[in-house]
Amino acid sequence: MTGKVLVVGGGIGGLVLARALGRSAIAAEVVERAPALRAVGAGISLGANAMRALESLGVGAAVAARGHALGVAAISDASGRPLTVTDLGALAARYGTAYAFHRGALHEALAHGLTAEVRCGVSVSALREDADGSVIAATTDGETRRYDAVIGADGLRSTVRGLVFGESTPRYAGYTCWRWTGAVPGGLHASVEMWGRGLRVGLVPLGGDQVYAFLVANAPPGTPGDPAAGRVGHVRGLFAGFGGDAPRVLAAMGDDDEVLLHHDIEEVEQRPWCRGAIGLLGDAAHAMTPNFGQGAAMAIEDAVVLARELVAHRSAAAALRAYEARRRPRVDGLQRGARRFGSVAQWRSPIATWVRDRVIRMMPAASAERQLASIVAYSP
Repeated sequence: MTGKVLVVGGGIGGLVLARALGRSAIAAEVVERAPALRAVGAGISLGANAMRALESLGVGAAVAARGHALGVAAISDASGRPLTVTDLGALAARYGTAYAFHRGALHEALAHGLTAEVRCGVSVSALREDADGSVIAATTDGETRRYDAVIGADGLRSTVRGLVFGESTPRYAGYTCWRWTGAVPGGLHASVEMWGRGLRVGLVPLGGDQVYAFLVANAPPGTPGDPAAGRVGHVRGLFAGFGGDAPRVLAAMGDDDEVLLHHDIEEVEQRPWCRGAIGLLGDAAHAMTPNFGQGAAMAIEDAVVLARELVAHRSAAAALRAYEARRRPRVDGLQRGARRFGSVAQWRSPIATWVRDRVIRMMPAASAERQLASIVAYSP
């Protein structure tokens, strides 16, 4: 097909789709509700599968240049004693390198040189399919335009999903998360996820003294609504029992009254993702828990596959059906796996966590490497 596609959302998935379409005869237009194309968040990592997808669009080197290559990934107990260590270098030799980023740096790399028309401070307000299969979209800036397809890449609480499939509430995973990036004297040499009882600390080097930290706790839904729960002092107290590098990172977060990014972990299981010439990608279609570090990667893979299907089919509706058929088995499997992994990581029973930690210690290192390889070996 040729023509024009409206991409709703200027986040990672939306920008990758716009770039992918820019390499074809299909024009892309992006609307983003924020006043400018900028990232909201702290740190992010991309596995080798996501990096290969970006390389296929010719932007892999520019993205990698803004990131920090990851060489080791470990899981430890709350004291810092290793449970399992995975050598990412061995996987890199087969599949490519994994990188960690400041989210803003990744977003900047994806937006740089973008040829699509971009309208910021704008979202969709209504969508209507015409008899010829095209979509008429009204936007909040008063415009009404016709498109060959409309793609919702607008995140967990997608406006497009609500307009097409009705309002739905994301499912709470049972735990909440604080995120921080900043300088820690001496930095970190390797990424590690520390498992406690109903608590986790993730520490990821970003190069030099820069560190990305995420801290996870079992909690009732809605705790980010309490301003006190988002303050550094509250988080320091909650995770005070952690050892290893956690005390250094907690100490570097600043004054007790400083506010961290804080949000509940939620999932979306939308069925179907597409209706006619309107479709969803990334979190709008299948937000997953971040336990495999694959949420952004799934949006990137979605965008690459969707662009190829749009190019390969005469009609957008047929392209979207083919896209969903190709992507759903992989996404469903990873979503289920990440959910199970997070459930085990968040166990809080002293007996259950003792058994969990002993079982993981006894597992051969090759087992964790095989599981990671099964995820990153995929090429869209």
